[in-house]
Amino acid sequence: MLNPTPRRAASGILLFLPVLLFLVGCGPQNTLGRLPVKGTVTLDGAPLESGSIQFESQASDTPLNSGSVIEAGKYEIPAEAGLLPGKFKVLISSSGGTGETIADPQMAMDAASAAPEANRVPAKYNVKTELEADVKADTENVFDFDLKST
Repeated sequence: MLNPTPRRAASGILLFLPVLLFLVGCGPQNTLGRLPVKGTVTLDGAPLESGSIQFESQASDTPLNSGSVIEAGKYEIPAEAGLLPGKFKVLISSSGGTGETIADPQMAMDAASAAPEANRVPAKYNVKTELEADVKADTENVFDFDLKST
């Protein structure tokens, strides 16, 4: 008999269903075409021990922002949380010696804005930023920032 019983057909489907769900779950998560971004941040020539970096879109048609924590002068934003091609304002912040690390970049920027005197990084690099980045699809997006405290 080549005709399977309904019970066998149902059990075959149940066995195949987890495999199908696994394959769907492992599919590409980057449906917007986001790009990874990474780089280094120094303050007066030394790596910025800790802080946050935020990229804010300058284009109204691509209002996709992202950020990262800075540790030992390095930051990295993976493609899943990355940026679309375009020009971005860059905001860098670091709390001034409280010893407290704020892991969420947006919360760190909010804390720096609320208490600018506690921010070790001058305002021209955060609340009054002069920093920019141009994210491009056809290149590795590495942005290094050499900040000066004076």
